[in-house]
Amino acid sequence: MTPLSYAWLIPLLPALAFAINILFGYRLGKRAAWLSVALLTLATLLAVALLVQVQQAAPVWDSAGLVRMAEVEGRIATLQGQVEAAARMELAALEAELAALAGAVLVREAAPGFPFVSELAWLSIGGQEGIPFGFLLDPLAALLVLMVALVSLLIHLFSIGYMAGETRFPTFFAYLSLFSAAMLAMVMSRNLFHILLFWELMGVMSYLLIGFYYKKIAAQQAMKKAFLVTKIADLGLLIGIFWLYRHFGTLDLVRLTELAPSLLAGASG
Repeated sequence: MTPLSYAWLIPLLPALAFAINILFGYRLGKRAAWLSVALLTLATLLAVALLVQVQQAAPVWDSAGLVRMAEVEGRIATLQGQVEAAARMELAALEAELAALAGAVLVREAAPGFPFVSELAWLSIGGQEGIPFGFLLDPLAALLVLMVALVSLLIHLFSIGYMAGETRFPTFFAYLSLFSAAMLAMVMSRNLFHILLFWELMGVMSYLLIGFYYKKIAAQQAMKKAFLVTKIADLGLLIGIFWLYRHFGTLDLVRLTELAPSLLAGASG
């Protein structure tokens, strides 16, 4: 079993809690909170399994060797172009050391299929390729998934007592569950377009949670302020995404990672 076979359940479970609480929350009453907690607990357990499996598949590098490689590469960049005999001799020695380090810093090779990537093209128009939707599961993504799931679970548990007595109790947990689902999907996404979509969904849920007591003037002002602040930040994110697409012709993180060296080479040149 690969992480891709169950990773999709991690954001789906809290999204399912949202749907059930929105549709049947008036019948569930206080049980709506425990439904959200139960499904998010299951998502957290899956996140633990995901992190363990991804870490086991990831390559292992010698950190000291990587530091030395960076030092050698920096020194080589400094010496290149110099014509002195001593500089040429040092450059040759450093290049030999770099070649030796390149073969020694990898302690364990990555397992087949790592990083784990899924792809499903959608929004295809006129036979065009469309936007690939899927997950990118590497150690960073797996760690963020577990962190988001665990913190969200703790917030859900705290909110059971904090929101006790509220008439819209199921609605609050519906919003909170969808917020968690959007955040989990965002950190797993392999495409910047979908990261933006899930980020905006998080913004909508944040707006609704901040303005949960919408009849209070203070809550109305707070939700408006939060909306304006987040939209300003969203504009910066949108500009960055447009810039990347203009220069590379893709928003796929896997492809952008492959093209990153060309960007660095252009910047240094």
